[in-house]
Amino acid sequence: MIAHVAEASEDKGRVVVRLGEFAMSSPAAISAAIHVATAFRSQLEGLFIEDPDLYNACTHANLREVAMTGRAPALLSPIKLGRDAEAFAVAVQRQLSNAASAAGVRFTARVVRETPIKALQDACAERGPWNIIVFAEPIEGRERGAFVSDTIAQVWGTTGYIATGARAAWRAGPIIVAIEDVGHLTGMIRAAERLAAVAGDEIQLIPVGIDEIGLDWLEGEIRLTLGEGSSVAVLPRPVYAGSSLVLHAAISAYRPRMVIARHGGFLLPSGETAKPLAGLGCPVFMVH
Repeated sequence: MIAHVAEASEDKGRVVVRLGEFAMSSPAAISAAIHVATAFRSQLEGLFIEDPDLYNACTHANLREVAMTGRAPALLSPIKLGRDAEAFAVAVQRQLSNAASAAGVRFTARVVRETPIKALQDACAERGPWNIIVFAEPIEGRERGAFVSDTIAQVWGTTGYIATGARAAWRAGPIIVAIEDVGHLTGMIRAAERLAAVAGDEIQLIPVGIDEIGLDWLEGEIRLTLGEGSSVAVLPRPVYAGSSLVLHAAISAYRPRMVIARHGGFLLPSGETAKPLAGLGCPVFMVH
């Protein structure tokens, strides 16, 4: 596992920010995307995806727009949806562009009409394999959580993913690496070093395991791999014990800037992404 994104000059990958749902982007997700692009000297691309299924639904004669302002519901047509989508795309792309400009990060923007998974597959295949996907909208609920898991399972050409819950905060704090398998340690530490160097953050490592016996072995291997004099702090280890809520609470108590963790493990189970993101309260850099 190598958590890496190509530099802008390599033309082999970039930080792809997935836009397109009619929901405002998470400020924490945008800040994390800029931070990662800065750390790896990468380019940022805002990919606004217009889902054709939504436009197809507009062809039904009885489909109406639900008004949030109290006015009477209006007929929803592909033309009206297109105008609304165009205006929304301009707004969210401008937010991303302004953040990139302020940080000195190269930025490009695109609008594509395709199913979200296919659009991300095509974007990452164009300039693979060193891409990182950022989900700009907060990940809430089963449907959005499942979309994250489906993207990770089906999109080739990526080395990591960034997602946030609705209440995620972007703040000064340590980069916390959750280690469940020693085999991922070196790659995750290297990614943490790049991320921590941007603002001089501390790197903290937390062993995650299912019982004390396993944790004893894991922590011993971690300390052996790190060696004496390592600048990486090893935090007290919480015991998984079948409840990921314990892990989320233990990690969020350190108020991290970002958490690096393996998707599909104890901390971030496959298919249940939304709950861990809500519990951790910060952007999460997911590797697989």
